Amino acid sequence: TVNKGFPTNILYGEDVYRLDTGRMNKKTPFDKNIITHFGTQEHLFDYAFKRLKVEGERVDYSLVLTEPLCNLTYSRKSMTEMMFELYQINSLSWGVDSLLSAYKNNFGSNGLIISSGYQTTHIIPYLNNRPILDKSRRISIGGQNHLDLLIQTLPLKYQDYKTIFTPEIC
Repeated sequence: TVNKGFPTNILYGEDVYRLDTGRMNKKTPFDKNIITHFGTQEHLFDYAFKRLKVEGERVDYSLVLTEPLCNLTYSRKSMTEMMFELYQINSLSWGVDSLLSAYKNNFGSNGLIISSGYQTTHIIPYLNNRPILDKSRRISIGGQNHLDLLIQTLPLKYQDYKTIFTPEIC
């Protein structure tokens, strides 16, 4: 069945590259980096566990899930319920993706962390080895906006090729 505009065929992994892009209306389970379609997310986890060769009814591991800054409590709660009830994991830890990356890569004591995604950008000031979360910001500009601008401006320079500038080509 189709649920909230999502197709019954869900493609992930290498299957996405075998897709005929002209005939398919692609959707994502995310909106502004927040999961809005948990049924599709369940299929993505099934695929990931299968690729990691985690077999059986139970995922007998502890997991760390990353999330964007300012993630909704509802989204975290729903994902936590899915992990414990559906996959029966041992334990679950949450972390802000850009902060975990900064810690892993020895970011330093002072700086500015800019995490740009497809639909949003997060800016986190970092002072004396600590993020200043109350001064952090989420901006609704991401890769999708850059792609839209590229699609609009390329035909201005290359007027003979106006019809070929599709999102897939750009």
